[in-house]
Amino acid sequence: MYSERDTRIVLLTTTLLSFNGSIITLATDRFNSTNAFGKLGALTGLNQAMQVVGSILIAPLIKQ
Repeated sequence: MYSERDTRIVLLTTTLLSFNGSIITLATDRFNSTNAFGKLGALTGLNQAMQVVGSILIAPLIKQ
């Protein structure tokens, strides 16, 4: 159904998203200051920017 390469890409994406969720959870526990939600917002924005960069880098591989 799916090639080995497609399966690897899906597993890598799932692993990275799980890792990202654990980092956000750890950051939530660590930032107990008054501007905690500002820091979490910046962290989430950085995550979304890195997802865009990752999508741009992966797109040529998927086209092949």
